[in-house]
Amino acid sequence: EQDMSQSEEHEVGDVHTRVSHSHHYEPIRNGESERFRSEVVTSQKSTSVTKH
Repeated sequence: EQDMSQSEEHEVGDVHTRVSHSHHYEPIRNGESERFRSEVVTSQKSTSVTKH
């Protein structure tokens, strides 16, 4: 399900909002996911900036 969330973020486009929400969900379930999310945020943010 974690992978699905990541895909949704990209499709939605609202990375900032999506990531923020997921960031709160993942850490609670798995601390390891928190680190992974952090990397995703940077990657997604960079893509968003480039698109704009």
